Amino acid sequence: MDIKQAIDQLREEFKMAHLNNSRVMEIIDTLYQENLELKRMMTMKFKDIDDEQ
Repeated sequence: MDIKQAIDQLREEFKMAHLNNSRVMEIIDTLYQENLELKRMMTMKFKDIDDEQ
């Protein structure tokens, strides 16, 4: 394989890796937002329980 082919192949591999990394970051951001929302909901529930007592 000549140098140009090797470079083109590396470019393709980097492109795929970048797409995968972007997708992973999207998933992490979504999970983080959901986690924050769940924590907020739980905090509200604990306050409700405290208010009832």
